[in-house]
Amino acid sequence: MKKFFLRLFLFLIFIPILILIIYQFNFLNFILLNLLILFFAITGAIETKNFFKADPKIKSGWLIILLSSSFPVLAYFLLWFRNLNNLQEIWIIAVIIIIFIKVTFYDCRKDFSHFFPNFTSSIITVIYPGLLLSYLIKLLSFNYPAHLITLFIGSVFGNDICAYLGGKFLGSKTRLNLKISPNKTLIGFIAGIGFSILFTVFFYYAVPEMFQTNLLFIILFAILISITTIMGDLIESAIKRAVNIKDSGTLMLGRGGILDSIDSILISAPVFYFLYPLISG
Repeated sequence: MKKFFLRLFLFLIFIPILILIIYQFNFLNFILLNLLILFFAITGAIETKNFFKADPKIKSGWLIILLSSSFPVLAYFLLWFRNLNNLQEIWIIAVIIIIFIKVTFYDCRKDFSHFFPNFTSSIITVIYPGLLLSYLIKLLSFNYPAHLITLFIGSVFGNDICAYLGGKFLGSKTRLNLKISPNKTLIGFIAGIGFSILFTVFFYYAVPEMFQTNLLFIILFAILISITTIMGDLIESAIKRAVNIKDSGTLMLGRGGILDSIDSILISAPVFYFLYPLISG
């Protein structure tokens, strides 16, 4: 029960502060929000790197953390120079080459049999969460950025907290017994998806200029974002179970580490970014 109140307290404190940053401190292309996302990216990359520290074959260093955090920095840069959008794809290729050189000529120079665990762990640390979080910043490039980022964050975090509350208080008999996350319940999933639909429909009527489609597609959009929100949570659960770690860290009271708090965003952010233009006209 103590963990429940800690999670609820964190949610009730964090969300109002986040909304304040979005609407009242939105100067310089939302620089405060971008700095917060960069902090999440750096801390999340450190936590991801720590997933692999138990394997003596894997050598990781701060270069991989810097490469991971470079993607949110680049995304913010592209808010100012939007005609250079292809720069991200070029940088992704460059990062892969840098990692290949690091692993080949430094990490595995004495024993090339360790190439695959070092290369794959480095790629995962760069992509998760650095590259994936950069799509949260890229949402700011659309029209009505403050409303859009609020819609996304509210939908994802609302889904997360409603799924938790629904599963905890109503879902004891609907436990899905998933090996990667035994406490997940059908009621929790339904509660989370239901909130996302209601929240998105509210925005559809409150800020109609954000959308250029009918209500049915808005609901389908909300369901897809909800599913990717759930998948983000399950993917992190699978990673932690694979390396036998309960929490990614201890920074967030009642929630473990940064990755435990933002896992739902990591898959849903790029999906939201690519799907939103289909309903915004």
